[in-house]
Amino acid sequence: MPNQPRLQLQQTSDLLPLIKDSVFFKEMSHDELRQMVLGALVQQHSKGSFLFHEEERANRTYILVDGVIHLNQLTIKGQQVIMHYLSPGDEIGILSLFPDQIYPVTAVAATDCVTLSWSRKELSNLINKYPQLALNALQMMTERFVILQNQYRQLATERVAQRIARTILQIAEKSGQSVKNGIRLSPPPSRQQIAEMTGATLYTVSRICSQWEKDGLVHTNRRWLLIKKESALTKIVADGIDPL
Repeated sequence: MPNQPRLQLQQTSDLLPLIKDSVFFKEMSHDELRQMVLGALVQQHSKGSFLFHEEERANRTYILVDGVIHLNQLTIKGQQVIMHYLSPGDEIGILSLFPDQIYPVTAVAATDCVTLSWSRKELSNLINKYPQLALNALQMMTERFVILQNQYRQLATERVAQRIARTILQIAEKSGQSVKNGIRLSPPPSRQQIAEMTGATLYTVSRICSQWEKDGLVHTNRRWLLIKKESALTKIVADGIDPL
């Protein structure tokens, strides 16, 4: 895991545009943001590598600068389940702000990634210096809690097709790329991963996704998933029925 302990002043100009819209840095001035970046540990994570593992002591907070990260959790049966997709600007491991905490998930690079990170002591010092960071961290934790509440509600009240369509659209919002004939997700979520994220069986996900592919809503291969009819998936989420 190559890392560059601290950035030089001239190197921050490359990173600032990539992270300035992160909620974690909301309402911070250019100079404050630059000081945050200068004090960060910069790391490059190759695809498939781990930032940390579930139940390890939480000792660093990360901001994803480039790439996609999966947050996984281990089930009672020992199966890794994807809980979240993270995209640039998202925080990882904010619990490290508090003493004696453990990471509740495993963070794995789904693509080659770049992160900035700070130890608990470093981040505490920065929060004392820039109180806005504390409010931003609280907002990020609250948003994550709301997401979890919504996931529980969706699991209890929505049809499987709704949950699958919603999950694909959420991944597209996080890491999708607009192309001529739709929105491309690369790397694509596997059907097994979609099943894990939606609380459905692999058989059900495969059946629904195969039908959507026949109907021209999506197209998949090993390299990407193409959303060809975003409006149709949006209608499935809203109505709970297949519009075609």
